Amino acid sequence: MTNTKKNQQLIRDNLQDRSGADNINNEFDALLVSQYRFDIIHHLPLEIVTMIVLTIDTMTERFKLLDVSRTWRNKISKCSSVWSKIRIRHTNGFPYKDTISPRQISLLPLVKQHIVELEIMDTNSTPLHTIYRQIAQQIHFEKLQKLSILGSSLTNDAELLYNALSTMAMLKHLKLDQYPTMEHLQETIDIGMIITQCPILETFSFGRAGESSIAINEFQHHNNLISFELVSTRDITADEMKHILEGCTRLRRLVLRRVDDMAIDLLARLGTNLEYVGIGTSLDNGEIYDEDPSNNQYEGTRSSLTHRDDPQSSTLTATKVGGCGVRDVSLCIYYLNSATHYTSFFDKHSSSIRTLDLTILSDFDYESDPVNQNLEARWKSLVNVSQFTNLRALSVRCDSAICRTLIAPIIQSAPNLRWLRFYEEELTGQETITAIANLDHLQKLGINVSYAFEDELEDLFRTLSRKQVSTLEEVSFGSPLVSTKSYNIDDVLPFLADIPTLKHITFTELSDRSISKNSLVELFKNLYSCTNICSVTLIGLDCVDGDVLRHLAMIQSVEHVYLELLSKITPTDIQIIFENTQIQVSVREIHEF
Repeated sequence: MTNTKKNQQLIRDNLQDRSGADNINNEFDALLVSQYRFDIIHHLPLEIVTMIVLTIDTMTERFKLLDVSRTWRNKISKCSSVWSKIRIRHTNGFPYKDTISPRQISLLPLVKQHIVELEIMDTNSTPLHTIYRQIAQQIHFEKLQKLSILGSSLTNDAELLYNALSTMAMLKHLKLDQYPTMEHLQETIDIGMIITQCPILETFSFGRAGESSIAINEFQHHNNLISFELVSTRDITADEMKHILEGCTRLRRLVLRRVDDMAIDLLARLGTNLEYVGIGTSLDNGEIYDEDPSNNQYEGTRSSLTHRDDPQSSTLTATKVGGCGVRDVSLCIYYLNSATHYTSFFDKHSSSIRTLDLTILSDFDYESDPVNQNLEARWKSLVNVSQFTNLRALSVRCDSAICRTLIAPIIQSAPNLRWLRFYEEELTGQETITAIANLDHLQKLGINVSYAFEDELEDLFRTLSRKQVSTLEEVSFGSPLVSTKSYNIDDVLPFLADIPTLKHITFTELSDRSISKNSLVELFKNLYSCTNICSVTLIGLDCVDGDVLRHLAMIQSVEHVYLELLSKITPTDIQIIFENTQIQVSVREIHEF
């Protein structure tokens, strides 16, 4: 018997003499706990403590550890990896698991020396604003490189904001997004002052409501800013555009919510170093063309052609080299009389554009209104000065008149177009259909519109299926979630099986009026022995049931199937249908999941 066990036995015998046999075990266990109690966090190496704390997902639980004891606070506050990325979210009444209390926010100074990325989200509550003011005034974030302040009253206090930013010497990425209450609209935030306070800033995004709540005054040259994004409810003037382009000498990415016509002219003249331009919208949730994904210019901008919405929006990091001309353009045009000003922009940059996302929100009748007939002539003049010889990807949202006037000529002047997508509005007009059919290098075609002429679509895919040299690899059909119109593609589906290069097929949010079960079954039957089809995506289709999936599972070449929002399918159906196949099935929000 070891000495330890001998000692334990002596203690047990002594307790038995004093308390009787019934109380021996309880008193003995309590004595042992007291004798051998120790703080495991205090004795473990810092590396092991860091690994343990990193297994805790939510930041609010990590902050609670700092309040356990002084020992824990001293030890855990030194774990740099634990506190390098902090997200503070305080939302009144919403049960987010990472909601942080004011008490926990007050502990932020204990770990400030480790913070590299900080995101603050709150609901403008007065107690939180007081705590934030104290933190901003008292501590310096020496290592902070990325700061996001979303929905926070901090962005309403101009002086506090300037002073806080001036202490962040390492800050490279800044995102401020605030829609203030009416009492805060009178205080103006100077964008030039913010940029001046951050000398090594590379990406900047600012969103704020209010007609007079921002100003862009002249500022000293900033040699590091690469990406500038501003969302405002008023138009950016020509003088402000000049301050941005002349003040940011290395700017490559520019996204502005609203711009007046004279500023567009200035952009055409001074934006020679830009590579990415977004007016009224941006390509961040769409797709930027690049034949080699490793050469992607903006981190986080590639996504599927058929999935425009991206639930995760992050600060983009642009490249530090440019001067090759504007490559990627996203325009949302509300006023058709702006055609003259956009003419100068496309005259200067159309030959270098590779990705173009064009939204024109209009409801004009060119044929019956003489005023709009004049506008039509202006838009035709825009096309006349443009040569989209390098255009590779085109996304379009417009009505039939604009399709005929502007889009068809753009497609005709883009012989190297690879990706083409129509979304939300209409795809009509024989001129547009013919231009699409004549493309020699088309690889991806997306039709996600509210309305189209069935006979024109049928003619288009009949022509595509009969091409001697086919390049089409991906086709997607869809309809906007909110639409009073519809179109039917039953007569189009048979031609898909005759396109020899087709690899990917997608159907999204199509009702029974647009696609029937029988036509889908017949398509899959025609693809049984097809050797080129790699993937099929079915999202939100009312007609899809177990019978449809059984025919899909019999296509020999299919490697991947993606299923989402299919109310007539159960997990059991999917398991039974695909269990004896080599198909990889991805499922999201299926019935009973």
